[in-house]
Amino acid sequence: MSLFASLAYILLPGILVHSQATSPQGAYRLEPEDVISITVLRHPEFTSEYIIPPNGTLDMPFGGTVKVTGHTVSDLAVELTTMLKKRLLKPEVSVSLKSLRIRRFYVVGDVKLSGVYDLKPNWGVAESLSMAGGLLPDIQQKDVQVTLEHVATGQKLTLPLDEALRKSTDPDLKIQTGDVLRLESIATFPIYVTGKVKLPGMYRMRIDSTDLMAAIAQAGGAADDASIRRVRVIHVDGAEEVADLVPALRNGDSTKLPKLRSGDMIVVPELTEKFAVLGYVTKPGPFAIPNGETYHLADAVALAGGTVERGRIARIALLRLVNGKEDKRVYDLGKFIHKGDASQNPVLLPGDVIYVPETNKVDIKTILTGLQTAAITYFYTK
Repeated sequence: MSLFASLAYILLPGILVHSQATSPQGAYRLEPEDVISITVLRHPEFTSEYIIPPNGTLDMPFGGTVKVTGHTVSDLAVELTTMLKKRLLKPEVSVSLKSLRIRRFYVVGDVKLSGVYDLKPNWGVAESLSMAGGLLPDIQQKDVQVTLEHVATGQKLTLPLDEALRKSTDPDLKIQTGDVLRLESIATFPIYVTGKVKLPGMYRMRIDSTDLMAAIAQAGGAADDASIRRVRVIHVDGAEEVADLVPALRNGDSTKLPKLRSGDMIVVPELTEKFAVLGYVTKPGPFAIPNGETYHLADAVALAGGTVERGRIARIALLRLVNGKEDKRVYDLGKFIHKGDASQNPVLLPGDVIYVPETNKVDIKTILTGLQTAAITYFYTK
């Protein structure tokens, strides 16, 4: 600045109306709650300080109103000079910014401290949520939706909170003066999961996620000894549905499973699909058929540790209930092992009882009698 200009600024501040455009104030756009000083040289009656009102318009003492918001101080000085020319000869006007408005924004919804907050530079969703004390205790972050309304532009952004936090550097998610940040939990409903799951208890499901598989997953998943072929869904009205989860697990499509409703109870039963291998084997007893697995006769004998020295695989008996009646058959497992005869290696069904006879007991009557005794032991004394 030249010596002449410096003296002019000290003696006649109103002359430097246009020089403010190159100062930090010159680029600043006035908004409600800013405090400005208007000086009209040699006319103290027109000189005063003003707080810009919410409507952004000032009533001037020299007559008329002027829209202030959106102007720089230099723009406003020029406009006021034009207005005063109707009353004064060569008016000299200076406008200065005395204090910035308090920049505020709003945080509302499922937070501990909804309210109005002073805005700090470069704030986003994370800083705003922290200032509001975080989410309410019973609200999970993954269930919260963020809506950010930019009041100045009318733009409204809606997205999950997790996504908003990941996009912390996105300019569109930076808070501006007057903005409203709303954090709301997507509506949820309670369901109960019990039985053979790792973490039985009450869980909350989102209204847009009524998936049975998701509910069991919330409970830690099915236990090792759970049967997922007969999962019961008991509705609050007493209605009950039974679901087989195996097809859904295989093809990834759970749309055919029962849809959950508020208050439903899910019961995952114990795995009861078993067969028994008895007689002359190393480890006789019942064996579970895992969900969706297929076992053959050879598999069953292998699970039982194979035959003992006196066990005879050429006369293995199998007892099965068919329509409530006993169906007794004898298989030569040796023909399957040595010749690949698949007819001698049948698929087992839940409830089958297998009896491996003693080597020297080769007559069918003795084998079937032993099978009958084994079946009674298996079915009625477990």
